[in-house]
Amino acid sequence: MLPKNLGENQHRQVEAYQVPGKLIKWDEAILPKPKGTNTTVGILMKAPSWLPDYSVDSVHSKTFDAIFGHNRTVGFYTNIFREHNPESNLNYIDAKGTSNWLNREITRGQPRATRLPMKSRDGMWGLMNKSEAEHDHKIQKIFKKIGIRTHESIGYYELKYIYLGSEKVEVSKYFELPKDFVPVQQIRGFATPYRIDDITSDQSGYNKVDQEKSSKDKILEAMLLASNETGLDMLDPESYLLWFVQTMAKNIGLMHKNKFVHKYLHSGNITLDARIVDFDSVSTFAEELTQIDDSGYPTYIEDTVDRDKEMFKTALHHLIRSISIDIEQIDNIERLEKNLYQEFEDVYSVVRNS
Repeated sequence: MLPKNLGENQHRQVEAYQVPGKLIKWDEAILPKPKGTNTTVGILMKAPSWLPDYSVDSVHSKTFDAIFGHNRTVGFYTNIFREHNPESNLNYIDAKGTSNWLNREITRGQPRATRLPMKSRDGMWGLMNKSEAEHDHKIQKIFKKIGIRTHESIGYYELKYIYLGSEKVEVSKYFELPKDFVPVQQIRGFATPYRIDDITSDQSGYNKVDQEKSSKDKILEAMLLASNETGLDMLDPESYLLWFVQTMAKNIGLMHKNKFVHKYLHSGNITLDARIVDFDSVSTFAEELTQIDDSGYPTYIEDTVDRDKEMFKTALHHLIRSISIDIEQIDNIERLEKNLYQEFEDVYSVVRNS
């Protein structure tokens, strides 16, 4: 049974438009392949009832509540996954490579056409290149196959048009794109979209995602999901944290055992239901060994492995303190944190060396 409050308190009304696009990749095991050539800028669909066959013949818009804040993405709660597969644990769908124009009505200057160094606090990341979507989709499928918990990469479209306000714009003419840049919209599924960073941002006074859903609600949602998944009571903070650490230790141990490194395993790339997401930076050990560090020496792979582990521990530190503030004060928090770090190392070693 799903948590009763799942998907509540979303915010900000947005309009999703249907415009011509080119389907490049789609995982029909997750959702049926869309028919036709149209895709929705910002969100692929809300439900089959208002997007029959996943496409329409004319430009068309719908208004609905959406979650912003993960820079290039916008998403919302949906039952569409369970309509296709009643056993699905996915509750949210998002589109990556779109939030740039939907999030800020282009009142703060020219939209960004490339990712770095154009990041800004208000989420103006820019478009997503086809090569990024290909890499993310490929790595997600590999990680899932070897038992690592991740989001689901459903597929991606070439993005030919976008809407700026009510104006339909051809992407290639509006943006100054590099020759090898093919803008796409990647569609992904999540059990919960919230990352550790989302709740720690709340603490600092800058609520990064979902302005009407509190840190407490986001954490409780993840605890309920963990309870439903395991059949155990995860509403106790220490039980949830132990499960979270053991699960992430398995994720990271499997990743390193199979000779992958993430390199950017910070609190923004770890969901509250213990999944590793966003694979732009993921590479293999072999690829890393061809890299040269700032000192001019080849990369030592175990340094990169240790960086993954240390970044996770930093994220865990923030999660523990957020739970102590928002859910229930944890007595002797330093002792708990030390024990969880040791539990992580123990489980990680067993998994990596198995």
